[in-house]
Amino acid sequence: CIWDRCRSVFQTMVLEPPNIPKDLDEDEYMDKKAKHKHMMVGTVKFGGDLVRLGLVPCDGVMQWIHTLLSEKRQEKPTSDASEAKPEEAPDADVQDKDVEMREVQLELLCVIFASMGSSFSDGNTWNEENRRVIEEVFLELERLSTDTESLSVRIRCLIRDVLDLRLAHWK
Repeated sequence: CIWDRCRSVFQTMVLEPPNIPKDLDEDEYMDKKAKHKHMMVGTVKFGGDLVRLGLVPCDGVMQWIHTLLSEKRQEKPTSDASEAKPEEAPDADVQDKDVEMREVQLELLCVIFASMGSSFSDGNTWNEENRRVIEEVFLELERLSTDTESLSVRIRCLIRDVLDLRLAHWK
């Protein structure tokens, strides 16, 4: 029940841009964006914590990882497509993420890894296939950590922090 709620919040808060009225003054607009981002961070951290504690299987978070890492975004996934990998969602309208969305989603990816990283060595949580995929994700994060053309210094540093945490065995 909790995982279904997390997945629902992920789909509505992370995959769709926030519905913030454009007629707000700049301070109020930025405040609403910050609150929205705070809720997104909390949701993905909670999902990562649920996996780390062994309360939910890692498959759902693996889907989040693929979605967040992708340079494409999905508009309004169907309930069947929400469990498929992004590249397998036949009915989704797929387009490039804008720079802001891409960076926010990479930040969320870093939050997930930081919250559940210590569980990667747990054979009950992560099977060999998922570990192989995680290794590929870390290779992609290595590449992104040096992408000076399309990522800000802040996001590259967040990615580097996660990579450093991994080298330090999540301590």
